[in-house]
Amino acid sequence: MAEVLAEWSRGGQSGAKTAEALYRGKVVLAPMVRAGTLPLRLLALAYGADTVYSEELVDLKVMKLLRVENTALGTVDFVLPGPHPTVIFRTDPAKERGHLVFQLGSASPETAVAAAKVVMADVDGVDLNMGCPKKFSLQGGMGAALLKDSDRAAEIISALRRELPARIAVSCKVRLLEDTEATLSLVRKLVAAGAHSVAVHLRQVDTDNKMPADWTQLRAIMAAVDVPIVANGSVFQRAHIAQLRQVAGDCEKAPRLGVMVARGALINPSIFAPQPEPLEIVVRRFLRLCARSLNPYQNSKYTLQRMLQENSHEVSKALGAHRTVPQLCKCKTAKDMVLLWCHADLDGRGPLPAVDPQLGRDALLGALEGEPTAGDGRTYTDAYILDARNEMGHGSGSAIVAADQPGGGGGGFAPADEACGPPKATDERASKRQKPGEGV
Repeated sequence: MAEVLAEWSRGGQSGAKTAEALYRGKVVLAPMVRAGTLPLRLLALAYGADTVYSEELVDLKVMKLLRVENTALGTVDFVLPGPHPTVIFRTDPAKERGHLVFQLGSASPETAVAAAKVVMADVDGVDLNMGCPKKFSLQGGMGAALLKDSDRAAEIISALRRELPARIAVSCKVRLLEDTEATLSLVRKLVAAGAHSVAVHLRQVDTDNKMPADWTQLRAIMAAVDVPIVANGSVFQRAHIAQLRQVAGDCEKAPRLGVMVARGALINPSIFAPQPEPLEIVVRRFLRLCARSLNPYQNSKYTLQRMLQENSHEVSKALGAHRTVPQLCKCKTAKDMVLLWCHADLDGRGPLPAVDPQLGRDALLGALEGEPTAGDGRTYTDAYILDARNEMGHGSGSAIVAADQPGGGGGGFAPADEACGPPKATDERASKRQKPGEGV
């Protein structure tokens, strides 16, 4: 690790410059519980994402991890030791270096620093989660609990800035508070403490994730501080990226605002591409990356389940009766998933017209050599997925914009591209249930 740190330090790049490269005007894959593992991050980068976040990992666990260079895969693995060592975090430096942010769950400056030092040689930024509303985070004083304890949050940010190498971008991800002034005060305080960038989930903690994100506060937030701001919420189609920036009053040719995509990247990870691909092809690319990175099949299966759940009935119907959540739940191996998804392939060939010979059934099965049998130390239950399948989805797909902004009047999007039109509803069912896999 010392050699890696020395190599990275020779350039003398500051965390502020790293933050500019990671966030300013960039399109970013959000941190998503369980879904944000290596295959989805690599897929997002391949489609054009500028920056990718790891899923949130709690500092007390990260402190225990051992760094292992996996020469067979060309990855760096962070392994929880024990009778059955488990890979908790895996990164591919050849593809992720310069693009990777590690999100940390923490309630303590000391443990945050200790955990960050474990991974600091292999990431470009360390982000403090201040938005997760889940019970385990709140009880531990982490996530959204820090919104009510801004002094502690500022102490964590300051400690990370003080103790980590200068090249590391230190950032945080927050939610909107009860009013604009409270949000601005929090953002200013975190920047004063040393945050190189702040990402804002444009919903309050108690706002259901199917409700529209509130884009009206973006202009004020961007004007309040000089660091890059990243906006998260109600970005479900490629066109929404430009629409969000227009509502924020951002410059189209040289945008300052970073845009973070969470559930939009589950609906279709090719949202990052200028010309998105159909999910039929996207999932094949995902399965190939899962095979090549030896991703535990349980995690691959979970992410694919979420992709199917987040899509509209129209998309699901077009995929065919065999590509459904109940059918996917029956899969017990990665091979089962390939056979399910490639059910219609002819003689083992790929989808017609052929896009890539490597995406055919036989090629995907061949890539599965050496598939691991061990999991990632987490429990995945089909029962949860099946129970929740009618409550998933991203709601109306609209966002709140100010009445005096382009496209305003209390709702809808600014018409950045009239050919795109406003986003269409994909699933209007509401749910109060907090779900794993969402941007927090």
